[in-house]
Amino acid sequence: MTRAMQLGKEKHALALQCAEAKLGELIPGRFSREQRYRYDPQTGQKQLVSREEARTLLQQGCGDELEGTIVPDIVIHSGNPLEALAVYDFKFPCPDTNKPTWREYEKGPFAGSTQGKIYLEILKVGPNLIAPIRGIIRWLESQK
Repeated sequence: MTRAMQLGKEKHALALQCAEAKLGELIPGRFSREQRYRYDPQTGQKQLVSREEARTLLQQGCGDELEGTIVPDIVIHSGNPLEALAVYDFKFPCPDTNKPTWREYEKGPFAGSTQGKIYLEILKVGPNLIAPIRGIIRWLESQK
């Protein structure tokens, strides 16, 4: 792992802690941090995957069962994590002056699409990027 990658990882962890603390004060019980969602494209149904379930699958060597799941950084919801109202993903480009972008999936069921497009398809709300210097970049703006 490069130093830049390590710094990005540390910034990401700190941003998540900060967001969780503030949202916990403002809208307790109406947001999720790094909630994993499983999606069935044939039925259009989504379901929550707990951290414990994901950890168990990985420990049992069944990580492939997590393929096709998504893990947005922050989801604001109605009180039910399956009813997303807003979605946010932190991005830490290096250097900070680089434009943040949605990661493109190279393989798996989402290959050729971006994180943002998949979040929109599954969660039914335009996701937003959050980046240093630039702040919140709304979905439509992130597509330019």
